[in-house]
Amino acid sequence: GVFGLSDKELDRIMRTLGSWGLPSLPCYFGARSWPLGLGCCLLCVVCRHTPLGRAVFGAGACVIIFGSVELTCCTSVFSFFLSVGAGAQEESGMTAEFLSIHPDNPQPRFIKMACNILRDGGVAVVPTDSSYALCCMMEKKDAMERIARIRQISKRHNFTLICRDLSELSTYARVENSFFRLIKNNTPGAYTFILPATKDVPRRVMNEKRRTIGIRVPKCNILEALLAELNEPLMSCSLILPGEEEAESDPVEINHKIGSIVDLIIDGGVLYPQATTVIRFEDGAPIVRRVGIGDPTPFE
Repeated sequence: GVFGLSDKELDRIMRTLGSWGLPSLPCYFGARSWPLGLGCCLLCVVCRHTPLGRAVFGAGACVIIFGSVELTCCTSVFSFFLSVGAGAQEESGMTAEFLSIHPDNPQPRFIKMACNILRDGGVAVVPTDSSYALCCMMEKKDAMERIARIRQISKRHNFTLICRDLSELSTYARVENSFFRLIKNNTPGAYTFILPATKDVPRRVMNEKRRTIGIRVPKCNILEALLAELNEPLMSCSLILPGEEEAESDPVEINHKIGSIVDLIIDGGVLYPQATTVIRFEDGAPIVRRVGIGDPTPFE
């Protein structure tokens, strides 16, 4: 419940809390005055010790006082520690690191934190130039299997390799010179290129029948910073949850839905999910397999 607050105010405060490293919990109470806010705070913590309270308020209720950033900070920290004392974080299972990274000027310290989680085999929710995606390191087989379970897809689902630039292309895909120039002229951009895979690509990553690999070079500052720090590509697939038709767009909502089963959520702002344009290179010519936000005209 939120008392007298707009969605815009709520979204602003949630992003602020995420940038401070405070977890996003399932239930929020907002107020504009200290007495009402602190009263709600104590009420939530007490109610969580009863079955009815858990059913009404959720296992990880967190009280937030709105009105100014200072009030929000003080009261949210107070509420957070009360919740931790009562075991709320353990009960809610919200374990993902939530990093709010500037979409135009990514903070280097947050980029390093994110890369450390990925190197350790973590599963990350990352913004791209088309939608949010689930990502992991290519050699981390367990992380790829976790992504498949989250999406409820086959382990043989075709993942996409996200590259920093075309210098990595020849390592993972075989490309004719004319195709290379065509790809170079249209990257970075919202395209997925289906190309013959090289021997350096693990079998679990490629399409086994065609022995092809999907490759992207997206136009996204956050991704570019991650890939530069990692110095190797990422495996990815769109964050489309079971039963949904579109990719998730709001990092705060993503945290509520799957914060307990991923290791990292990068908040790059709310994105309008759109599909990439898929180009398959086969039989000596490019073939447009799906039209998305990338202009298909150069490949027709």
